[in-house]
Amino acid sequence: MQYAATMLDSVGRYTGQATFTLAARGDSQNATIAISLGLTKRMVSEKSDLRAACRAEFGPTSVVGDWNDLVAAVTLGGKAILDSVGLLPRTNALLTYNGQTIWQGDRHYAVDRHEGNKPSDYLAHADFGGNLLSLGSWHDMSLRVLCKGR
Repeated sequence: MQYAATMLDSVGRYTGQATFTLAARGDSQNATIAISLGLTKRMVSEKSDLRAACRAEFGPTSVVGDWNDLVAAVTLGGKAILDSVGLLPRTNALLTYNGQTIWQGDRHYAVDRHEGNKPSDYLAHADFGGNLLSLGSWHDMSLRVLCKGR
C-alpha cells in the first residue's frame, strides 16, 4: 500500500487538493486507483451549485466527490488521506452518495468524521471503519465541499 499527497498546483501554489495514487497488490493481481480529492476552502450552502463550487477551486473538469470514492481511498490509504484532504476529526463536508446529492426532501448528504464516536441521535445512511466516517444528511447548512478531480 502506497500513497502520496500533493497540496500544490502546477506552479507551486497551495491548492488544498490531495492527489493519491494507491496500489494494492495480491499474489496474482495488481490494482491501482488514482483519485484526486480535496475540500473547498470556502463554506458552501447545500442549496448552492456544488459542482460549480468545485470547478471554481479545482478546475473545469472537477466534480463533487462521492462517498464511495472517499471510502475506497481510505480503505487503501488509511486515516492519513483524511488528514491530507483536510477532513480532520470532528469535521464534515458535503458530498454525493452514488451520484446523488439529496437523500430525501431537502436533506443533503454530508460526511462526518466521528473517529468512532458517532452521536446516538445521528441518522447514518452508511458508516465506515467502526464509525470513523459516517454518511449523514441534513438541511440548512453551509459546509466545505468534497471535490474530485477528473
